[in-house]
Amino acid sequence: MTESSKVQEFIYRYSVLAYFLYAIRDALTGSIRFYFDMFGLGILWFVPDMMAFGAVFLFIYLQFYVKKNIIGQFFVVLFLFSAASSVVFMNTTIFALFSSLKMFIPMFIGMCFMDRSITESPRHRRYLFIIMMVSAWGIILNPYVEYPWVGQSFSSFGIERDASKLWWAEGAIRYGGFAGDSTMAAYMVVFLYFLLSPYYSIKANLALWPILIAAVHISTSKTAIGVLYIYFAAYLVFFAGRKYSVLIRNVRLLTQLSFLCLAIPLVLIVIF
Repeated sequence: MTESSKVQEFIYRYSVLAYFLYAIRDALTGSIRFYFDMFGLGILWFVPDMMAFGAVFLFIYLQFYVKKNIIGQFFVVLFLFSAASSVVFMNTTIFALFSSLKMFIPMFIGMCFMDRSITESPRHRRYLFIIMMVSAWGIILNPYVEYPWVGQSFSSFGIERDASKLWWAEGAIRYGGFAGDSTMAAYMVVFLYFLLSPYYSIKANLALWPILIAAVHISTSKTAIGVLYIYFAAYLVFFAGRKYSVLIRNVRLLTQLSFLCLAIPLVLIVIF
């Protein structure tokens, strides 16, 4: 293995670890916040964020010294310019700056994967499946179990925040499961299923559908419900029963077509 290959393998493994830390934290947000605060381990909440900042430097190193990719280098320059602009025009406190930056730097973890995928390893897929099922069953059981983190708050840098909120939508309770937030809980179920679905047989996918449908409906997240049903239709039309090579081609086609959605806001502005 060449030195360049070793560096890229290290960056890939680093990105995998960071990805799983984020996946676990987002799927179990309410419970993790609650128990970290209970045992005085609140600082561990920021470990994924610290790894995301590390991914920024790894991405810069990868683009400038390993890949020497002009597009990646241009993106880095734009990112640094945007960060500098935020410091100049929106600099209130160091914690506010940190909070604003950590909202979008996780994308660097994804970009560090380059030509590889989090799902290329069967072991990784098993871990993702476990996280998806835990998130789904956390929502499904929520109407029958009173989770201790609902309505609880925690202190972060002197600021009091809610570990979890109980929401209502049109008279129905929006259950948040282990995430403590109905939207995030539903998204973790739907998004992880999207990653795993192409690797499963038709029977395995159909067997999962009742669990997924129950989870997103209990969460009452309309976006997650709509997106899930759209994916079901796309799966039956483009993926079910297809050879792997055809499946990958169809995934790429749908990904390319998804960029058309960028025009939707402009169209709505013009119309309305």
